[in-house]
Amino acid sequence: MTPRNVGGPDDRRKAGEVIHTESGDPVVDVLIHGETVFVTAEFPADVAVDVEATRVVFRGSGVPRGYFPVDLPWLVEPERATVRARNGVVDITVPKAPSSL
Repeated sequence: MTPRNVGGPDDRRKAGEVIHTESGDPVVDVLIHGETVFVTAEFPADVAVDVEATRVVFRGSGVPRGYFPVDLPWLVEPERATVRARNGVVDITVPKAPSSL
């Protein structure tokens, strides 16, 4: 899977990049600490979150274009992810997959 591919190569997201654009995209931060990947995103409304092995996908009315994928720098274990949303901030914690350590 390649990063979000809306307008072309210059419009792609990179893992670990803090993202904020004039077009209204949310602020997203991907951090790695030890064997854990942390994703924090700001959205003005409730969103649904799908954690996959290589990316996190945000969906819903509070998401620009209704769909916002963020590629992760490592393979993760999506079944062990925790997602917490409060006051417009979504925090995701997910362990790296053993094959990516």
